[in-house]
Amino acid sequence: MNNRPLRTDHVDLLRGMLVERAQDLPQILPPEHRMELENSDEVKRIEDRLHEIGGQLPLLSNQATLLNERKRLYRRKCSLKKKALTSLQRSWHNINYDEEVRQQLLNSAFHIDPKPESRFSILSPFLLERSRLAETLFSPKSGRLSDGEILNDLTSLCIKSEPVLYRPGERPIQGRCPFNKCYKPMESLGKGSRSDHLHICHLKELQGRNAERERRFARGSKLCAHPFTQFCYLCNEWVLEKAQWVRHCEKHLADLSPFCGVLTFRHLLVRPGLCPFCLGDAKQAPPRRFQHWMRKKSHMEHIEGHLECLNLSKRVKCPHPACRSTYPDRESLKNHFEVFHHISAPHNNGESMSKRKLSEIHMESTKRAKAVSDCDAEVKELSKMYIAFDSKTL
Repeated sequence: MNNRPLRTDHVDLLRGMLVERAQDLPQILPPEHRMELENSDEVKRIEDRLHEIGGQLPLLSNQATLLNERKRLYRRKCSLKKKALTSLQRSWHNINYDEEVRQQLLNSAFHIDPKPESRFSILSPFLLERSRLAETLFSPKSGRLSDGEILNDLTSLCIKSEPVLYRPGERPIQGRCPFNKCYKPMESLGKGSRSDHLHICHLKELQGRNAERERRFARGSKLCAHPFTQFCYLCNEWVLEKAQWVRHCEKHLADLSPFCGVLTFRHLLVRPGLCPFCLGDAKQAPPRRFQHWMRKKSHMEHIEGHLECLNLSKRVKCPHPACRSTYPDRESLKNHFEVFHHISAPHNNGESMSKRKLSEIHMESTKRAKAVSDCDAEVKELSKMYIAFDSKTL
């Protein structure tokens, strides 16, 4: 029709309907490709210009032009990363996809190590509609949801828009915090603080109940000001006794997932960071091995401390109990942590700063510039030193 070429892509699609998705397809840019991108001339020029803008902003009263330029530079840098990842995925398909199909059809193991846990499997307890659809939409008729339930879930996904994700059992009621008699409106909090606020209020309420329970059975003995209360992010449940928490940690240590990184989705901490070195240290107590890190920066600093103590006279074995890989040096092991265990360093200060509201940056920069202009020569010099230091740490 209309002299258009005959389509055959639907035939290719149907021919591969029995093949699962390519689980090894790179979803992030591997470290070696990222380093190659960062060493390219265009990215170096972008970084140099961003550094210049960061030094000029605190000294100017009108930063609109520089802020817009910085925004364009960050977008360009992000675009280059996406293009590099797309190019890598295409080359992966050309080289590895046939082997992936063959291995899946033969039902044989392709890797020695277990497959990394997917992001969707981790997020499925929080995304109920998507989880139900993934389990039942293509399942046999006997185990499926009804057509009406499937349609309701699909409609809900199209209509519902939730900028903030909440844990099961920790959702606001009528837009307010329901825990510990707080009743604070969620709209009065920033999106990044809402789920944390509910979690902290829930913690205080549970501690109060636990203290009241101990008070009833203690009969005047000295009570702990903060009764034991621990939250397991992998199970999304609270543990109120130390002995129970030890057994809970032992259960997870016996069946570990390779995923160890900090995972945040829609302003909710879904998974805290775990340390592969601590997980593999059988001499430590289970709670110590299973300790959590809530921020990427502190998580990475802890792991860097372990990496510095490695003996590099022989090949380095991955310390994670569920992994048997060995590597020739520290940098290769670090790359393995990022690709396979999803342990990545936080964005640099410039990238995190670019996510802040431009109005806040403008207000802070204006205050700094005014403070500098009102000082005498000696104080001006000290203020410039402070601003230069502060611009690096923001």
